[in-house]
Amino acid sequence: MEGTVLTTLPALPPGTGKSFNTPDTNHPFLVIRGKGNTVHAFSAICTHQGCTVAFNQAANSIICPCHGAEYNPLTGAVTQGPAPKALATIKVTVDASGNVIYTTR
Repeated sequence: MEGTVLTTLPALPPGTGKSFNTPDTNHPFLVIRGKGNTVHAFSAICTHQGCTVAFNQAANSIICPCHGAEYNPLTGAVTQGPAPKALATIKVTVDASGNVIYTTR
């Protein structure tokens, strides 16, 4: 497989998320596990003013601590401003065994 191994599905239970840095540029991004073996990944840089966002499991939302922008954890779409646009998507894949999550190129 091409890409960087991030974590395993058992280490990322459904409804949880983890932060990582891109291997090439060291930019922060979030990997969030949906239902089953689905995973979603987004840049952790708020589209409003560049603060680092985080996944809030209790609120089931990606939240910017600087100005309160919120994003959908499954799509990256803005659910509450002031962010002007969605978070950038990061390509991740679950391997054929259904166990390992890795970045894809």
